[in-house]
Amino acid sequence: MTILSLEFSSSVRSVAVWTSRIPPQTQIEVTAADERSSRIHPISLIDQALQQSRINPREINLIAVGLGPGSYTGVRSAIAIVKGWSLSFAIKMVGISSADAVAEEAMKSGIVGAFHVVIDAQRDEFYVADYESDGRVASLQNELRILTRNQISKLEAPFTGPTLNALGLSGTEINPRARVVSQIAERRGEAGSAADLVPIYLRETAFIKAPPPRILPN
Repeated sequence: MTILSLEFSSSVRSVAVWTSRIPPQTQIEVTAADERSSRIHPISLIDQALQQSRINPREINLIAVGLGPGSYTGVRSAIAIVKGWSLSFAIKMVGISSADAVAEEAMKSGIVGAFHVVIDAQRDEFYVADYESDGRVASLQNELRILTRNQISKLEAPFTGPTLNALGLSGTEINPRARVVSQIAERRGEAGSAADLVPIYLRETAFIKAPPPRILPN
């Protein structure tokens, strides 16, 4: 199994190639960090990861994508890339919650017991999911929901997630990473098509229809 994974939901964008070739088991991850994500070129990251791992695109068996929540533009660009990929290669794809990727990394960093993954939802609100770690597995206890700053101030378990300091929150800063997305995808063994990839965005879509154009007299 050879997995290409993309995680673009935070300001640290990453691409990983994981392969179960024996020997040895190899994993390559390329990252780029920039507060202005428009400066990061996703295709260049993918090219670097493939070149460093010496993997031909035709050898990829599965593509795993971090679905957010987080940077809606970043997640959508990752999905657009792999959907374009699917036009050239018949390949299975799977989406992974970026909150799950943060929780997995938190568990591996030594966090044990109950903790919350907190991700910026803009408007001074936060995506929050609750996990429990026994040091081997990080289990989801309560699904993602959107909380206000006042609501999360009442939570007792430790926080972890990207950009906590910038959000004025105390906790362990952890960005979702492509290499962790690969590991979760390989362990779950799930696969679908590009059509199944949908960003995790808990807000209802709302817009105001533009008024009809004014017709000026001649």
